[in-house]
Amino acid sequence: MADALKGESLLDTGSRYFGTGTPGGVGLFMQPPGFIVDGDVVEVEVSKLGTLRNTVRDIS
Repeated sequence: MADALKGESLLDTGSRYFGTGTPGGVGLFMQPPGFIVDGDVVEVEVSKLGTLRNTVRDIS
């Protein structure tokens, strides 16, 4: 799905894109291992549009 949006893609008003993310446990195989934890900030930036910034919270 993400491959279809690489490069120059136009999303019309009302278009929806649901990113599927990364499978759970992938961070275990990073060197060094890395995981998102409470307090981390996750950012997604779209040039000429802006940045979406979310703070991760553990709700368990």
